[in-house]
Amino acid sequence: MAHSFIAACVQMCGSKDPSANRDDAVRMIREAALRGATFVQTPEISNLVNRDRETMMQNLFTEDKDPMLQAFQALARELKITIHAGSLSIKNGDKVANRAFVIAQTGNIAARYDKIHLFGFNRGEESFDEARTIVPGNQIGLLETPK
Repeated sequence: MAHSFIAACVQMCGSKDPSANRDDAVRMIREAALRGATFVQTPEISNLVNRDRETMMQNLFTEDKDPMLQAFQALARELKITIHAGSLSIKNGDKVANRAFVIAQTGNIAARYDKIHLFGFNRGEESFDEARTIVPGNQIGLLETPK
């Protein structure tokens, strides 16, 4: 017997305001659940998009104190859904982990993944290197989600 589920992808325009990003994500996750989704995916770096490293670091938290992660955990528990936070910027010493989370219907973190392959380019005067700010992960993972 085949099982099916409804998955939803939350499309956000992330900003420099972590509270606004959290509120937008929570609103869209609620809407997805109301439409029947039992698995909801958010984008990479859902909590904060800021290229100014100093300002970014002032607005980041460690995993145990991150307000967006806490909101997602509460929401998964309340709505009885699985949430895959595409990734959140998590304070990791003087650098950042680009960390994905799968949050079970209980609100518990079922899996974590730190981005391994960091992005960088140099095109004349324009350049970007995630490795200046992000510490790469070193493990892949596999997780079975509810059917």
